[in-house]
Amino acid sequence: GQAITPMASIGIAMYPGDGLSAGDLLDAADNAMYEAKRLGRHTFAFRPVPGGTSQPAVSGDNS
Repeated sequence: GQAITPMASIGIAMYPGDGLSAGDLLDAADNAMYEAKRLGRHTFAFRPVPGGTSQPAVSGDNS
């Protein structure tokens, strides 16, 4: 068999700072996920700060 290495990019949004409704929180988390992917995949990021990058963005690479 062939070995595979699963990886994840995770976006994090927090209530109430990132949104009051479920839709707003999902949008913020989705934006954060795409920011994590932009930072190099296999990472997580909090929702992007307007005009900047997510804070914090931490690598999930444990190798």
